[in-house]
Amino acid sequence: MNTTSALVVLPLEISTPIAGNYTIELEGLLSNGVYSEAYLVNNTTKEQLEIGDANSVSLYFEKGETNNSYSLVLKKANVPFNFNGENVSIFSTADFINIKGNFETAQTVKVEVYNIVGQLVMNTTTELLPNDRITLSTADLQSEVYVIKVTTSNNQQFTNKIVVAK
Repeated sequence: MNTTSALVVLPLEISTPIAGNYTIELEGLLSNGVYSEAYLVNNTTKEQLEIGDANSVSLYFEKGETNNSYSLVLKKANVPFNFNGENVSIFSTADFINIKGNFETAQTVKVEVYNIVGQLVMNTTTELLPNDRITLSTADLQSEVYVIKVTTSNNQQFTNKIVVAK
């Protein structure tokens, strides 16, 4: 993880074999002194759970669910927290990776695409205009899972997993 970023958003995937409350252990999350605040954010409802000095967070999940709707947000002191889950959305269509920005001003964004073993397979830096979209072709990618990382000019980071199927 790049600890020079003022705000880091880490998407979580939570698999639950049975229905019930699940505890996410967070002991020592802020103890390294790099980040001063941590939040668990529901990307669907926009609910923010401030973690603070808590060592764990309990959430209820249904049986057999693979839940991708939570992100862990770490931020440094004196950094505004305006995470609404909508600043950048990353999704795939049949032949493209789409990155949509919801910004008030243009942003320079760095897009990195990593394969399942963590190798950088594609990267680009481009201008993302307010309420516009970047489209990257998947023609040179194989059928597999990829992690897309988008870093904005104000050092916000967004990641998402996509599946390329050919």
